[in-house]
Amino acid sequence: MGRAEPPGPARKYVLELGCGSHPAPNAQIGIDRDFAAVRAARASTACDRPGPVCLVADALRLPLADGSVSGVLARGMLHHILDLTAILREVRRVLEPGGTFTVVDAVPMPADRYAELCRYLQARGHPIEPRNGVDPAELGALAEVTGYTQADWEETGRWQHAGEAFTSPALTWTLRAGSGAS
Repeated sequence: MGRAEPPGPARKYVLELGCGSHPAPNAQIGIDRDFAAVRAARASTACDRPGPVCLVADALRLPLADGSVSGVLARGMLHHILDLTAILREVRRVLEPGGTFTVVDAVPMPADRYAELCRYLQARGHPIEPRNGVDPAELGALAEVTGYTQADWEETGRWQHAGEAFTSPALTWTLRAGSGAS
């Protein structure tokens, strides 16, 4: 598959990874691996407002040209990715120098609670969460070796996993892309 430039005249674009059926209002491009979610997103934004271009795509192989977006947003999706280094590198590839990658996700919960969450999900026929949240220290260290010059984070509330029975702190990370390719 070839790499595409974002649609329209030259301007700053925000890409949302894992946009699901409700893309962020500030995103111009949304991707998700779930075809039904992308179809729902296309239907909902077509009527309400000019929404993002929503594509079925894998966040580890983005169908965008190098340096083609100024911002990337991932709301609650990094804990679904086992290889954080790969996702950070792929996002860095599509970000313009100085662009930002904003991550909103859960921090790890105690191991016994995570095991209980996995059993809860499996009992209901849902896939387990492949990661127990996103560790701030791990993300910061990986950001540094994958071409980001800054990794700031702040606690921004509580994350609910599978309803209110399982919660953990939610953090928002802001990663700034360096000037060179990683």
